[in-house]
Amino acid sequence: MSPFRQAPLLRPAACLAVGICVADALFRHAVPVSPSVYPLLAVGCLLLTVLGEGFLRVRMRHRPALQGSPLVLFRFPLYASILLLIAIASVGAWRYEAVSRRVVMPWPAGRVDCRAVVRSHAEPRARSVRYLLDVEGRRVYGYLYGADSPLTCGWGDTLVLHDVVIEPPHSFSDSLSFDYARYLYSRRISGTVLVPSQHVVCHPYSGTPPLYIRWRQQAVGRLQALYARAGLPDDVLGVVEALSLGDKRLLDDGVRDAYSDAGASHMLALSGLHVGFLYFLLLLPLQLVFRSRTGRRLCHVLAAVLLWLFAILTGLPPSLVRAVTMFSLYALASFLGGDRSPLNTLALTALVMLGIQPFLLFDVAFQLSFSSMLGILVVMPMWNKPFLGVGDGLSRLHLLKKALRRMADAAVRVMQVSVAAQLGTCPLVLYHFGTFPVYFLVTNLVVLPVLYAVLVLLVVWILLLPTSLAPMAAALLTSSVRLLNTLPASISHWPCSTLHVPGFTFPDAVLLWTVFLFLLRYQARKHTPSAVLALACIAALLAFRLFGI
Repeated sequence: MSPFRQAPLLRPAACLAVGICVADALFRHAVPVSPSVYPLLAVGCLLLTVLGEGFLRVRMRHRPALQGSPLVLFRFPLYASILLLIAIASVGAWRYEAVSRRVVMPWPAGRVDCRAVVRSHAEPRARSVRYLLDVEGRRVYGYLYGADSPLTCGWGDTLVLHDVVIEPPHSFSDSLSFDYARYLYSRRISGTVLVPSQHVVCHPYSGTPPLYIRWRQQAVGRLQALYARAGLPDDVLGVVEALSLGDKRLLDDGVRDAYSDAGASHMLALSGLHVGFLYFLLLLPLQLVFRSRTGRRLCHVLAAVLLWLFAILTGLPPSLVRAVTMFSLYALASFLGGDRSPLNTLALTALVMLGIQPFLLFDVAFQLSFSSMLGILVVMPMWNKPFLGVGDGLSRLHLLKKALRRMADAAVRVMQVSVAAQLGTCPLVLYHFGTFPVYFLVTNLVVLPVLYAVLVLLVVWILLLPTSLAPMAAALLTSSVRLLNTLPASISHWPCSTLHVPGFTFPDAVLLWTVFLFLLRYQARKHTPSAVLALACIAALLAFRLFGI
């Protein structure tokens, strides 16, 4: 059976995304749409579905001959499904309109005086310090500059801004591929303001911040103090803070470029790769403590709670929130004994996140996170057979033969997951960045085991910090992190490590996804027309690229 048929929530999630895209297209092209149109359309579709079902029940009661009619058995369920999907799309469009009215709003022209409330910690930039500000109920990025010693503000402090200009987000003219305005809107940022140090007065917050803010500030402060006392080198400290706190400020630009060219950027961005490893790492000790059947189910819920603490510690980035939400729903299904289909869980995660914040659909990190996970969950069931072709000639050495087979299975599994993730993200990567890592298979096969070793050593080192074994753990962690940084840097210097594809458009990305879907269908069912359609899509894609059609 097709994996899409096993996950009925995929269609509602796709329709919710379609409704958001339609509302966004109408909004961007300034098409006037009344805010009440979308909820009325949703309610109308639901009423038509209910009335149609009631009408058919009455007809079937008075005319039993209709019970075997194809109209009743096939057509009405089809119409009802279409109406329900239109209703879900209308809900998505309505949510987009509701959020856009609060986020995308004009600011007063010229210079103004205003009050802003700080809603984040300081983020040092090259020539300024950035804060997330609350101005008149809207989120604004404020850049403070010009002081010899930057002004230090905390969460909840009130800033009185004099003679400043608040501008709506806008894209840079020299960036043709990255829409900075949409990037900010996807994070519900309504504007930006440059604040000279002489034009701001800070009034400290007299109240008590929320519990999660206080906990995060204390936890981050203590961890950073521990890292500073441990004396880790700068190149190691940057990776450690990126993996444990989600803070990449200490990462060198050369290290970032090396990971990007080698196709390993996802290993430093906290996402499902890290959350999945941490989830099962937490389950191991918990299941040793809770051995009963109910206790083992409870372990999943406790692990999910700990994952949310980790997400709060790292500042709730969208990719991490997606992964933690998905594993939380999986843990809840495990506890209740319900359906634990990964595709259904992914679709439900998308429904929840897009229902709360529809602008996330246009966030590149959100798109890459979901597309990679979707590629893995769709493709991997087709490659579920283990690889047993290694070690057949070692019949007398059974243990060695078994070890070689397991190593071969693990290596092939890593390559399969890498290919599946790249199939999902390749069109988006080409569309947003215009590049593609050629040696991504080698990178994942070589770097991923080292990354897992670094994560384990990082956890062990943090646990051993109060003991005398901490220096030895720190030395092992330093060696592992430097090896982790060396491997992508070496791969990035191989010839033709990055394939540049300029001018890759969204229709090209859709065609490439269509090619992948037809090829997967051909592999699953040996459906010859799917192969023909895949070749036709490839020809169309080449025609678009060569002749600029």
